Amino acid sequence: MEASRYFSECYMEDLAVLSRTVPDSYLCGWTLSCLLEPGVEKSFHDLGGMVMCLYEANLLYQLIYTHFRCDYLEWLAASPTFIDCRCPSCHGGVFYPVGILNFFANKQNEERLRALDFTTERLAEFDDFFQNDYIGRFAAERDVLMVTPERVREAIAGDPHCAWNPPLPSRSAGER
Repeated sequence: MEASRYFSECYMEDLAVLSRTVPDSYLCGWTLSCLLEPGVEKSFHDLGGMVMCLYEANLLYQLIYTHFRCDYLEWLAASPTFIDCRCPSCHGGVFYPVGILNFFANKQNEERLRALDFTTERLAEFDDFFQNDYIGRFAAERDVLMVTPERVREAIAGDPHCAWNPPLPSRSAGER
């Protein structure tokens, strides 16, 4: 499903399912492990899409807090609901937005990720939607001082906790 369509039509419902499925309210190694269990995807509209939205929401939260502090309160008022990846329970493995992707970028998960369309190509589609369309609308509709799609992309490229060259599987090896 296309990123903008998934986000507008299914994300909040899938997030509610995740919140009921996983009792911990943080996106950590334990939570993400639960999402890789066979059959769990049947409870969601699009499990791969939901995880990508959670990645993007955590990424933009981290980015705006770190690089555009003057627009942070506006962002809090307008940002999508998400589960934070900074787990205080030390369940491990995530801590920063890229940790969500690093968790999944494991060769032993490759076949499972392809089945969920959790691929490099799809991540690029979600990146484009959130970093261009979503941020563009946010900047146009809110009283922001610094956030623009261009500045967001520049900040991502220069921040080691945000920039990532994803070794996720490619669709080409298992086209859906």
